[in-house]
Amino acid sequence: MHDDLRQYATVRTWFDGLRQQSGMDPEADPTRLETLQRFCAFVERDPDTIVQECLRETAAGTKISVKGRRLYAQKIDEFAAQAGAARQRAAIGSTLRSFLIHNGIFLQSAPVLR
Repeated sequence: MHDDLRQYATVRTWFDGLRQQSGMDPEADPTRLETLQRFCAFVERDPDTIVQECLRETAAGTKISVKGRRLYAQKIDEFAAQAGAARQRAAIGSTLRSFLIHNGIFLQSAPVLR
């Protein structure tokens, strides 16, 4: 895995989407990349592989893999659960779901338990 996650196409897609959707500069909040970097280490995958594992090829074209999406939704919950406070767990989950959503993988958040 590259040290600079900005080298991955999926990270560039994520950051471009954040800029276009909200007009914000994702580089202004370094916790985004730090969170993704730690999550990638947690699942032992690079960002492009994570997105690819959420997709499947069919005769009709590329589709969302329910199995892959479910796996990463679970992994996000497991990873976020390692954080202390509910607010921090929610922020981590939101950041990682944002990464997947901007790459075409829709995920819903689980309710935050206090």
